[in-house]
Amino acid sequence: GAAIRERVEGVADGLHRDLGVALAGALTLLFVFRTFTVTRVFREDRVLLPGNDPYHYLTWVDRLAAADVGRLDFAGIAEVLGGRASGEPLTYTLGWWATGLVGVDGEGTAAVVAWLPVVAALVVGIGVYLIATWTTNDERIGVASVVALALLPGHALYSGIGFFDHHAVDYVWLTLSIVGVTWLARDHETRTPDTRVGHLTSPATWAVVGLLGVALAGALTLLFV
Repeated sequence: GAAIRERVEGVADGLHRDLGVALAGALTLLFVFRTFTVTRVFREDRVLLPGNDPYHYLTWVDRLAAADVGRLDFAGIAEVLGGRASGEPLTYTLGWWATGLVGVDGEGTAAVVAWLPVVAALVVGIGVYLIATWTTNDERIGVASVVALALLPGHALYSGIGFFDHHAVDYVWLTLSIVGVTWLARDHETRTPDTRVGHLTSPATWAVVGLLGVALAGALTLLFV
C-alpha cells in the first residue's frame, strides 16, 4: 500500500534528469556494444547465428514451435524435449515463449532468438546499476558500473546479438538473485530500530522474496548444463 508507493516515489525522486540521461547513455553504450555485429547476423534474406551452440538451442526452439503443445503445458513441453534434465531445457522454453510473444513461428524463430541475448544484457545492465548504487549509495558508481559491464569482453561474447545459448539467460538469473538479496538487506538496514519489524510484514518484502525465489529457481538450471 502506502509503503510501496513511498518506495516507488523515492526511486522516482532519485532518477533526476541528469542521472536519467547518464543511465540512458550507459545503457545505450551497452546496447551498441552488444549489437555492433548485427549486419553479420541479419543478412539480406536470412539470419546467421554466430557459432554452433546457438543453432543447437534454436533447433529445440523450432521443435517446440512445431509441436502441438500449450505455452504452459509443462508435461507436453518436457515430452517434446525428450524428458531431458540437462542442456538447459528452460532456455529452450524461454526462446519458444519469446517467439510466441511476438507472434512468430517457423522460419522467423531465428530472428527472434537472435535478439534475446541483447535483451538479457540490458536486464543485467539495469540490475548492475541497482546493485552498485544500493551498495555504494552513489549513482555515479552505478552508471560507471554499467559502462564497465558494456566493455567486458567475456560478457560481450556471450550476450552479443545472435549468440543465443544459456549464458545470457544465466547472467539474468544470477543478477536478479543478487538484486533481490541486496534490496532485502538495504531495506532492513535503512529502517530505524523501531521499524525494522515492519521489514518482515511489508508486502514489498514478500514480493521481493517471491521474485527472488523465481530467480533462484532459474539459477538452479545452471546445475543441469
